[in-house]
Amino acid sequence: MPPYFLAWVATSLGDKDEAIRLLETSYRQRAGLLVTVRADPFFDSLHSDPRFQDLLRRMNFPDYPVRALP
Repeated sequence: MPPYFLAWVATSLGDKDEAIRLLETSYRQRAGLLVTVRADPFFDSLHSDPRFQDLLRRMNFPDYPVRALP
């Protein structure tokens, strides 16, 4: 199973450290799914985490708020 999906599970269980670790693994593997990480509602609880913000910065995401889809 891709680390990105395992990060969903970790986040759902409230394990932010494991979720970040798995997202970092996805980043190192250049996983295509990672392009959705900023808008993925599974990771809303990680948005304020500095490690998550660092991941977004390294991925060169623009610095503007994410709008929820209708």
